[in-house]
Amino acid sequence: QHGPDQHTVPEWIIIARRQLQKVEDAWYHGKPTEALQRMAHVAACGVACLEQCGQPTMQDDGPRVRA
Repeated sequence: QHGPDQHTVPEWIIIARRQLQKVEDAWYHGKPTEALQRMAHVAACGVACLEQCGQPTMQDDGPRVRA
């Protein structure tokens, strides 16, 4: 399921990390509103990753990825 609009889990991590760097930069430069807007992008990356790559379900021994 890897197409032009699909990413692997490692790719989503890289995308989210880059977005988080933008959050940090905005906060450092005294732009809290921009930082929060960027934080929404980080959260959206997490949601998109779960939607595309499989949402984990909780088991007794920890999270599992649905098959």
